[in-house]
This record gives sequence, C-alpha cells and structure tokens, in this order.
Amino acid sequence: MEGGSIGLSPGQRKRLLALYRKETDPLVRLRAHVVLLLADGQAWSVICAVLFCSTATVARWKGRFERGGVEALAGEGRGRRPLLARWAVLLVVWVKTMTPREFGYCRSRWCCATLAVVLWDVHRVKLSDETVRRLLHGQGMVWRRPRPVPGRTDPQRAWKLRKVRELLKGLPDDEAAVFEDEVDLNLNPDIGCMWMERGRQAEVVTPGWVSNADFLAGYGMAQAVPGPLFTFAAYLGAIGPAPNGLAGAAIALVALSLPGLLLVYGMLPFWDALRLRPTAQAAMRGTNAAVVGILGAALYNPVWTSAVLTPRDFAVALSGFLLLTVWKLAPWIVVVLLGTIGAFLRLI
Repeated sequence: MEGGSIGLSPGQRKRLLALYRKETDPLVRLRAHVVLLLADGQAWSVICAVLFCSTATVARWKGRFERGGVEALAGEGRGRRPLLARWAVLLVVWVKTMTPREFGYCRSRWCCATLAVVLWDVHRVKLSDETVRRLLHGQGMVWRRPRPVPGRTDPQRAWKLRKVRELLKGLPDDEAAVFEDEVDLNLNPDIGCMWMERGRQAEVVTPGWVSNADFLAGYGMAQAVPGPLFTFAAYLGAIGPAPNGLAGAAIALVALSLPGLLLVYGMLPFWDALRLRPTAQAAMRGTNAAVVGILGAALYNPVWTSAVLTPRDFAVALSGFLLLTVWKLAPWIVVVLLGTIGAFLRLI
C-alpha cells in the first residue's frame, strides 16, 4: 500500500542525482531513481510501471532512505549481492540444463516470467521479471534467436549427393540449378528467442522431432493396418526423442488411447439415455464432421503437398485411389504396391 512521498534537502537531491547519473552499479542507480521520483510526488504505481519494479521494492528503499539517508542507498548492495548471486547461478543452471517442462509447464524455452514463477514455486523466492533479466545478463546470458541445425543424418545422403553432382555435371550453360537449405528459416516454423551464453549461439535441431519423410512413412504404414490410427502414435513414439524404441512406442500408445478408454468406461452407464437426446446426437454428428475435416486437412498438408509434386506422383496417387475404390484391394496391398513403385521410380 502506498505510504506517501518523501522530502529532500538540496544536498541530498544533489547527491542522489550524482548517484543516478554516474554510479556504475545499476542497483544503486535504481534506488536513487526510486527516491527521486518519490520526492517529486510520483505515485507508487507510476514508479513501478516506469522502473519495472514492485511496490515492495519502492517501500524497502523508501524506508532505508528515511532511516539511513543517501548512504543507506549506496552501501546496502554489498550485503545482498551474495544472496542474489546465489539465485543467479541457479537460474543459469536451469536455463542451460533443464526446460520448463521438467517443472510442469507446457513450454520448451525459458523466459524471465517463467523463471520467476518457478523460482517462487520451488524455493519461495520472489523476484520480478526485470530482476531475473538483470541477473541473467550479469551472468553473461543474452536473449537471442538460436541457430537451426540439421537433425539426424539422412540415410539417403550419399544418393542425394550423387544425384546433385550428376545434375551439376550435365547442366547446360544456359540453365541454373537452384538449391534450398533444409534448415532455412523460411521452410520451418518460426524459432523464438531464448537465453544463451554470450558469444555462443544456441542450436535448435530442425525440422523437429519427426521429419516429413518419417511422418509420411508412418502415416502410410498406419493406413495399411485395420482399425484406428493409434498405431501411428506408437510409431511416432518409437522414432521420436528419448525415450524411444519400444518404451517410447508403449508410452505414446498408452498416452493416446488411455484417456479415450477411460472416458468410454465412465460413460457406459449413461450412454443409452444420453444417445437418445437430440443435443447429444447433434454433438456426435459435429464431432464426426470435425474428424473428417482434420483427416482431410492432414491428407492435403503435409501428405499431398510434400508427396505429390510432379505429374508422375499424381499418377501414382490416382492409381492407388482406383485400386482402393474400384478394384477394392486391401489397403495393405495398395500400400506395399505403391511403396514398391515409388522406390523403383526414385531409382530411375
């Protein structure tokens, strides 16, 4: 709660202005600035908004000044720095070795607000976002955009390089070959800024946990298996980041299917009565339509946009559609047949 302003003598104002303009310690400059604004009659809310500090900070330095004068502002930092330095080191450790997900937050990178909230949750230490920012800067950390880097080694790298060399070797003089970097920012989702060491740009693996090629391969294999697409979740868990393999597949499969199974089990006693209600029937029709829309969107992007690039690709896709709808072949036969055709065409 605001406790009014304070009065300054001409000598005190002169000394505070000297601290604010010439002192190298930013904390001492902040304290002098708080007292000068209080002396000018500014409201506490205005001071907090301008200086990015809390009312507790304003109250603390107002009281220190009233008890000890200008000297209390200039000398207090020496007793508090070791404590702040301790938390600064802890914040740097979190930034370098952990993620907010390990503390239960759905974020992949740290920001000042998240660090302040986690510090309060874990250690009951209350720091403002601006204090966290100053502490990280004092530890040599900067807020920058990381550098995208390629992910896992492409198993077809040698074949692709051979094709590129053949293309360049036989390229006519009046034609140009254009290549695009797989980690080009224009080809991947925007990468936000994050805290990193000054002079050492952090790296983010792109295009992410699963490449388009792996996604399409798993999507095609899942279509060949009867039943829902729960098998696709197991595939993603197996090829994704650790824990992967059988453990990752089991975790992904259980995480996707268990909520639905529990919901079905919990709704069974009420389903006979619920399904007769017009509102429930309308909701089910809307849900079915939404599922069809999602599958249609996934069919177009990334399946169609990344797999059907040439008239030859379109012919292969059309052949698969006719095999399924006209000749009524089993889906797994169509997947195996088109996969074989695609591998053969790639070698030509």
